[in-house]
Amino acid sequence: MQQGTASRVFGLDVLRALAIALVVASHAELLLGPASERSPYFHYAGFQGVELFFTLSGFLIGSILLKAPLTGPRDIARFWARRWMRTLPAFVMALVVLSLLYQPPREALLRAGLFLGTLTPAMAEQPLTFFPVSWSLGIEEWFYLVLGLSVLVLGRRRRVLFALYVVAVGARLWWLLRAHEAPYDVAHTSVPLRMDALLVGVIAASLRPLRARLSPWPMLTLRLLYGAGLAWGLHAWVSQPGLQYESRLFAALFPPFNSLMAALLVFDLSVTPRWLAWLSERLWAAPRRAVSFVAAISYSLYLYHLELILLARDTGRLGWPGVALVVIAGSAVAFASYELVELPFLRLRDRWVPDVRAQRS
Repeated sequence: MQQGTASRVFGLDVLRALAIALVVASHAELLLGPASERSPYFHYAGFQGVELFFTLSGFLIGSILLKAPLTGPRDIARFWARRWMRTLPAFVMALVVLSLLYQPPREALLRAGLFLGTLTPAMAEQPLTFFPVSWSLGIEEWFYLVLGLSVLVLGRRRRVLFALYVVAVGARLWWLLRAHEAPYDVAHTSVPLRMDALLVGVIAASLRPLRARLSPWPMLTLRLLYGAGLAWGLHAWVSQPGLQYESRLFAALFPPFNSLMAALLVFDLSVTPRWLAWLSERLWAAPRRAVSFVAAISYSLYLYHLELILLARDTGRLGWPGVALVVIAGSAVAFASYELVELPFLRLRDRWVPDVRAQRS
């Protein structure tokens, strides 16, 4: 759910902005009152928004790790330091702010703050009562650690990445097919059962050099494939509400399938298509700036948006006016977090742990 400030790709910014819009829209249902007929769409929006974030994060991490010098533990430590200086400062600030606001019990604070809430399937069975969006951040942070160790031990060849992906999907299938009651929520939020969603993004990053060499017809086939796959997923989700809870096979197979389709979309937009570049340069000057702005603040907005929605609900600001208020307030808070926390720590990171690739270029 994070991105650097350098060498931005507008196509990926579009996906980041779409991902955070889907997540905010999903939780905005809390302000719209009872609307069971709309719920499948809201739930799907939240699911797909987080899945896009996972795939984008995997793609970013793959783009960094697969190109960085790798001669030993020191290089992996550098990778971890740069990642954590990108992700943790804003998270810690949000954790402090929300802790002062809610004064949660120590156990709830530690579960969220140390990313322990969903570290194992057994832990994920207990819902997070404080800072609930931290479940997805925990998956990403643990993934950084596991991927770094895996690359250090096994190397970073593409076949190694594919093998890790097969193991991750296999672990998910093995656990889900052996689980007993309503396993979807656990399988959706547990760290070891969602590594596949980020790994497929890493694999997409390893294939990125092929993107510029693909001719229009293979790209058209690729777009038809992921377009049909994502459309089918949306239809299956909303036409049979609760299917993920009722069908163990669907709960086991749909998220990896969806992540694969999302990875194809990310792979496609990792080189901004000509039509999108033309529109953004000729017709969409203001929308382009808006998309880039939302993409830049998406991480901080993700950290704070749900708490602002709950605050609006508790103060009785319901309906679409409440949603508009949350969007405005959330954007202001996220921008402040980006300017006052994220950017200063990015500058410190580049000073304390400089990017070796930049030094050698």
